Amino acid sequence: MSSMVSSRESIQNYNNLLNAHILDRYGAEMAPLSIESSCKIARNKYNFASFDTLMILNCKGYFFVTDRLARPLQLSALKLVLFQACIVLICAVFVLVCWGVTAGLSALLGGLTAVLPNFLFSLYAFRFVGASKTEQVYASFKRGSGLKFLLTVLLFGACFKFIAISALPFFVVYIIALFAIWSAPIFFH
Repeated sequence: MSSMVSSRESIQNYNNLLNAHILDRYGAEMAPLSIESSCKIARNKYNFASFDTLMILNCKGYFFVTDRLARPLQLSALKLVLFQACIVLICAVFVLVCWGVTAGLSALLGGLTAVLPNFLFSLYAFRFVGASKTEQVYASFKRGSGLKFLLTVLLFGACFKFIAISALPFFVVYIIALFAIWSAPIFFH
């Protein structure tokens, strides 16, 4: 057990040295590397066969650089979707009070037709970040955009096919929800 602890410490020390070198040479956007990445570099550079086993034992729970960088982007996107949902709820309550239940429900459904696809897009699009993951970034944005479009079409179809709604409040709140996302940079830095 003590040899495993010293091996873990040596891997951590190597990881710290490698991150310091990367930070000096390439800047903060490339560092810090996860221990798993450092283990792969050490295995390739120094031909340490023992790093394979230690990588599986010690590196669980560490995320790649791109996963750590993607979290703030996902949280920002979800914050924008939450802002959009609040605008939709305010508009739907206003329409409900002024024009009745059918118009209020129509307004809420129109807003949800904009909010739900944006929520799905924000979950898919911001999963990867970084120069090493360009293909995955492209694929996730492409998949997110396609699913957003598909869900928007399905929600429009379902609302008009299965629910008796008023078109004017539906489309007005839908457009307000779209404009809410565009105006969000005013409220968020």
